[in-house]
Amino acid sequence: MEFGSSDSVYRKLDTLESLTTTTDKVVYEISDFEARELSDDCVLTTFKTKRTINDTDVVNSLRSSIWKRTNGGWQMYFHQGTPIR
Repeated sequence: MEFGSSDSVYRKLDTLESLTTTTDKVVYEISDFEARELSDDCVLTTFKTKRTINDTDVVNSLRSSIWKRTNGGWQMYFHQGTPIR
């Protein structure tokens, strides 16, 4: 699940469906990436993004994700984006 910087809530199925329907050119620049171990099988990541859509619409955000180790590897369980100036 994601709380997006656009005030929307996204689920995995929503994201997978949008990959086949969107025609926008979206570019992300990531900075200030950090990972903090919360337990042996859980990590919190924090970072900043600059998202540019179709070379014109620019949004800067603070982002965080919670990742959990499973039998198949690491899986994101939660993500949040908060717009910043």
